[in-house]
Amino acid sequence: MGTSGGQDTAPGTRLSLDVTTLTELLRDAEKRHGDYEPTAAKHHWSDWYAAYVVARERGRAPGEAARDAALNVERARGVEPA
Repeated sequence: MGTSGGQDTAPGTRLSLDVTTLTELLRDAEKRHGDYEPTAAKHHWSDWYAAYVVARERGRAPGEAARDAALNVERARGVEPA
């Protein structure tokens, strides 16, 4: 972490989450990803978690965010959704 507010950001970006909120979102993502994992093709967990957290931060409901995350995994694998 950087010294300016404890967060590093790339030029032109900003982090809007505080630690408590991000922790809650990550724990929620962990639970939802656990439901998704047994039926999913091989993937990197970060593709799913990142999409889920961003969707939740943007106001999507947990089920919607989980669908968004699954679609992101498919895109990351090179599979375009139908």
